[in-house]
Amino acid sequence: MPRLAAALALALCSACGGDRYEAPPRAPTPRCAPLDAGAPALVDAGAPPADARAETPEPELAPASRAEAISALAVTLRDQITREAAAVPDGTALVFALVTEEATPPLLVAHGRADLEGKIPATPDTLFRIASVTKTFTAASILALRDAGALRLEDKVSRVLPELASVAAPHRDAPAITLRHLLLHAAGLPRSGPYAAKEPDYRSTEDEVLEAAQKLALDPGVRHSYSNLGYAVLGLAAGRVSKSAYRDVVERRLLGPLGMRATTFDETRFPPSRLARGYVERAGGGPVARAAAIANGAAEGAGGLWSSGSDLAKWVRFQLAAWPARDEADKGPLRRATLRESHTGGLEVELTSEAEGDALAIRARSQGLGWKVERSCAFEHLVEHGGDLGGYHARLWFAPQRGIGFVLLVNAGSNASVDAIARRTLATLAQARGVGPRDPGAAPPPLAAAGLRCVP
Repeated sequence: MPRLAAALALALCSACGGDRYEAPPRAPTPRCAPLDAGAPALVDAGAPPADARAETPEPELAPASRAEAISALAVTLRDQITREAAAVPDGTALVFALVTEEATPPLLVAHGRADLEGKIPATPDTLFRIASVTKTFTAASILALRDAGALRLEDKVSRVLPELASVAAPHRDAPAITLRHLLLHAAGLPRSGPYAAKEPDYRSTEDEVLEAAQKLALDPGVRHSYSNLGYAVLGLAAGRVSKSAYRDVVERRLLGPLGMRATTFDETRFPPSRLARGYVERAGGGPVARAAAIANGAAEGAGGLWSSGSDLAKWVRFQLAAWPARDEADKGPLRRATLRESHTGGLEVELTSEAEGDALAIRARSQGLGWKVERSCAFEHLVEHGGDLGGYHARLWFAPQRGIGFVLLVNAGSNASVDAIARRTLATLAQARGVGPRDPGAAPPPLAAAGLRCVP
């Protein structure tokens, strides 16, 4: 890409955080060809022959309605997910849900086996460990308590957990940790505590979580640094404020009201036939192996939940229902304005740029209150969270202004391979006709004036 075009792409990125920018294709080089014996005429060297143009099919008509567009998208994705499932290692499970504002997901499918040894097929109701997707429930619990007046996000964590009154920061003039710092992964805590390095079935204690949080790796508020330990502390804070166990707060304030009966911290409540088993690929190749079960204990606010495709579709639909802002009464366990607040970037995370030939793949990411936020040329606003633990992989993505998203659950493979499936799914959503932003003012800024064009 010429230097000027690259510079323009980078300059525009903060405005639209584009998925990919590339210079517009050069116009075909005109060439001269004789017309009988007369003067030469300009002929488009890139144009197809006349007979080929005559056979060109008519352009596909745009869907007549959003419902028709969603139906067409579901058909496309059904085929695509079937192909994706064929590449999942050793016939393990892949569960997918296309989620819209409608009560019933337009597409909810399961492929492969949840349990290879037991030869149990996966279903949309199979339970998977969703790992760090739990953080979205932890954050929502804190926000529900804030809305109820039980705490403020600007409160020092030590107000709720006095054991953290003398945390050691790298510098003496560092500010105290607040609940907002924890929600934004900006408290300066390390990624995990020492308890995470113990045997897989070890259950951390509250004392261990609080002890691990006594020393900071960074001053609070300096920058984003993803921390499982931070969300373990938030789980303890939610329980302490409510004078109950953290899991009870989640179940009482969120899971129960939303009818998410297949989402749990205790998978033993369900028969083994309902559970997906986690598998990992062997280092030297060959069939996948059963992964060791990993416990959380008091750190379960960071990743302790199990859930199903059907239940997570309810969670994503609940998020989508917060958009757009409107006058009707709130019916959910969390206010629509609070959900929208959680979907809005509160701390910049990164701006990535990868060269792909003459193109630049660019994404602008920020951290919301529990959710990760991304802007791109293909999407004006994406919200997501993923989780990976013990062979389980969960991905939740949704586009609030478009009222559409998806859930992806897999029980084998690498983090990168599951991310690739999610990205290909996003590309299909971006190209779907009739499923654009409901508010034209929220669309990505135009790039034509800069001499650049944007592709998904």
